[in-house]
Amino acid sequence: YMTDAYTEAGMLDLANKAARLSFDYIFQTGVVLGKRAPGKSKRYSLLLGAFNKVVPYQTYAMHHGNSREDHFSPPNDLNYYDTVHAEVELMVWALKKKLSLKGTTLFINLLPCPTCSRMLSETEVEEVVYSVDHSDGYGLKLLEAAGKKVRRIVA
Repeated sequence: YMTDAYTEAGMLDLANKAARLSFDYIFQTGVVLGKRAPGKSKRYSLLLGAFNKVVPYQTYAMHHGNSREDHFSPPNDLNYYDTVHAEVELMVWALKKKLSLKGTTLFINLLPCPTCSRMLSETEVEEVVYSVDHSDGYGLKLLEAAGKKVRRIVA
């Protein structure tokens, strides 16, 4: 678990595998948190992983509709959104485990949305590495303005 055997591509692969566990059918997002191994170039220790979690039932398949439909919520209204984003899940677990985020790198298959980017901008996460763009790059601009290093790696 705390091995430093992961390359950047390997960490993104772990994020993609975590995404498959999500029952959020629209944006299956997976995220892993790594820390660069001392003295080793581009090798990371895996600290924690998470994926989108649908509250409270973790699957749309077992229920007719969701709260967005019940409240006639327009497409961009997040007031009735049933998913806790993978980034939030990861931060909650890091907090519960009293895990320091200082000097860590967040690997995620999908660039964080603007809301998650605002949250991440307030953390000690040093770098965000992602594969797929989101929100026309708005999250990218927020993270960079907060002093985070952000890189896109396309496999």
